[in-house]
This record gives sequence, C-alpha cells and structure tokens, in this order.
Amino acid sequence: MKNIILALGLIAPLAAQAADPADTPKEVSDAIIAYCEDTGDLAEAIMRQRQNGVRMSTLLKKVDSRKAEILIELAYMEFQRRGKAGKERIINEFAVEYEARCLSIAFE
Repeated sequence: MKNIILALGLIAPLAAQAADPADTPKEVSDAIIAYCEDTGDLAEAIMRQRQNGVRMSTLLKKVDSRKAEILIELAYMEFQRRGKAGKERIINEFAVEYEARCLSIAFE
C-alpha cells in the first residue's frame, strides 16, 4: 500500500491535466509522456546508485525534488543484487515499473 501511495506522489504535478487520452490535447499528452519518461530515467539512475552501494543519505543530500526523494525511498526498499546481471535486471525493472506506473495513473 505504501508503494502505491508513494507512486501517486510521482505524478501529482500532472494529475490535474490528465484524463482520457482521447480527450487530452496532444500537447498535454506529450508533456505527460515526457514527464513519465523522465521519471523512468530518474528511477534508473537512482537504482543504479543503490545497486552500486551508494548510501541513501548521500543521494538524499543531492536531490531537490519530492519525486526524486520518493524514488530514492522506493529504491532503498529493494535489496542490493549480486552480480552484474542481477543488478542490471533490477535497475531496468525499477525504471520500467515507475515509468509505467506514472503513465498508467496519468491516463486513468
């Protein structure tokens, strides 16, 4: 449940703009997609740092957005994986999951 609440915070800036994609002006729709792509990129970068052993406090000191803080908290709920393949898999899964959640919520 906490993950869902945190994920909702990722797209709060866009929630008022989003509706049925068919009813959403293309410019708004494109902005939402770009925002969610950026969210996925940020999630990937954060999880990469997590998997490389960077401390949570170090990352939190470097960010200036609530979205980044939420993604850091979510990333640190995951264990560090062993081996390059395991790390790359969780990094990719995390990025894809939060980009998809952003899009899903935005276009509900």
